[in-house]
Amino acid sequence: MTIHSFFILPDYRAYGLGRHAMRLAEALAVEEPYGSPNCRAIALTGLSKRYIYDDAPEWRGIWPRLGMEVPSFSIQEWYEKLGYVSWKEEPLYEETALDGEVIPLVEAFMKKRVQ
Repeated sequence: MTIHSFFILPDYRAYGLGRHAMRLAEALAVEEPYGSPNCRAIALTGLSKRYIYDDAPEWRGIWPRLGMEVPSFSIQEWYEKLGYVSWKEEPLYEETALDGEVIPLVEAFMKKRVQ
């Protein structure tokens, strides 16, 4: 099973709603009609934590260049706390900076066994 988009509005993040929704998705992944008893893993991608913790030249100051504030947490790290494991990182999306520069965003490809 693949989770393509998952977002909790900031006002609701402190209540554990995201963790609860992910546990529910993991449980439903192995049950028909939502999933399959043959489902063995859930795959997803999340923005690499390097954008929060590392200061390499290619992403240094990326948030102000995009006109955004630095996120308050790393989504990759959040998924890791739920048991997801990163198995590769690659550029997957692009964003356009305020000056028109196209910035490739590196995503962490993650998975978790569900059975």
